[in-house]
Amino acid sequence: MDSALDVGAYIAQRYDIRDAPTIQLLAYYSQAWALVWSGRPLFADEIEAWADGPVVRSIYAAEKAADLTVRHVDLSEDAQETVEAVCRFYVRDGRLTVPPPSSSSAEPWRAVAGMAQQAGLSRPVVSQAAMRRYYARLSLEGLARPAPPALTVEVADEGKFQEFRKGHARRWRAALDRLADL
Repeated sequence: MDSALDVGAYIAQRYDIRDAPTIQLLAYYSQAWALVWSGRPLFADEIEAWADGPVVRSIYAAEKAADLTVRHVDLSEDAQETVEAVCRFYVRDGRLTVPPPSSSSAEPWRAVAGMAQQAGLSRPVVSQAAMRRYYARLSLEGLARPAPPALTVEVADEGKFQEFRKGHARRWRAALDRLADL
């Protein structure tokens, strides 16, 4: 799995973005859309719901130390494709092209931040499940969204595939026979 720090550095370097909140938002959007498109997180770091937006602490610390622009970036090809797809949609001339997520109270980080404020908590974590649900719903509703990167498909070895198929056919034969008798 890739690191959030590498995602932030890739965004800063590739798109020449120096604005910390923009980098944080793009890392957040990249994580959200990766969850929708692949069902897996792009990075393991938690995203916190701060009053002004979503924040990944490792990116925040690197921004404070001005490390993002000089850091060696080591992102997997899949991660790069995801970040590129997100940035093609959200970035024009180094600036966000959509309103920040604070404009929607349904946005997962905003909802978490609001509940935490009422409960007197600070910097609660935005769950990946909430992000996936929210952005999958946006996608299903046909609202403007980034185009997912092209899928990379591996061709299965025919022998391994037949072995896999036969094993599962044996495993499920009794259940399928019972269902056929109903």
